[in-house]
Amino acid sequence: MFDIVIPEGFKSSKDRQIKAASIILGKDVVSTRIPPPKIDKDFDFIKFERKTIALNLFGANKYRSFSFDSAVKLLNNWLAEWPDEKIILIPVPGKMEFLAKLESIFSNKNVFLPKQDPSLDLSLFILSKCDLCFTPDTSVVHMASALNTPTLAIYHDNIANYEGWKPLSDNSRTVFYKEMVNEVDRGYVSDFDWHQLVLAKNDMKI
Repeated sequence: MFDIVIPEGFKSSKDRQIKAASIILGKDVVSTRIPPPKIDKDFDFIKFERKTIALNLFGANKYRSFSFDSAVKLLNNWLAEWPDEKIILIPVPGKMEFLAKLESIFSNKNVFLPKQDPSLDLSLFILSKCDLCFTPDTSVVHMASALNTPTLAIYHDNIANYEGWKPLSDNSRTVFYKEMVNEVDRGYVSDFDWHQLVLAKNDMKI
């Protein structure tokens, strides 16, 4: 719509949009955090009686998504490291059979899958109530950022992509998985270093 050149120093999509607006308006635009949106719909069957982690396992493609085996490994490691936390699996369209099977494996270990059909309302409700969101680089990062929910994200080791689309929650940490080697060996989100994740999470105030 507009023929605007943004200076190179503005890396994140948010900063670039603010700079573009300031150029169009001819004045500085102050960047302030707006109040989180109010979530009106109440899914009262979801209980948040202990420290609760909203867990999203899926990104935009297979490289940004956990396979079933890597999801099992992730939950085993998480529950061994933080056994008192409750994990809520965020429902995702087309992935409910995967998630139900995963929940059944950990049915006695504080892992819960809401039986409600996946929806934006449901995801926003879970993210608005949880103590921490864990997710690969995908739209869930930005939903959590809008709600200012503490976020632990897994990103591909690509700094240009990260600077453009990193979490914007006030309390967030990122763990990176290996950089793409070539078009065949792109690396998977589950390739991150577990020790780095533990250090990052324990550094957060949740």
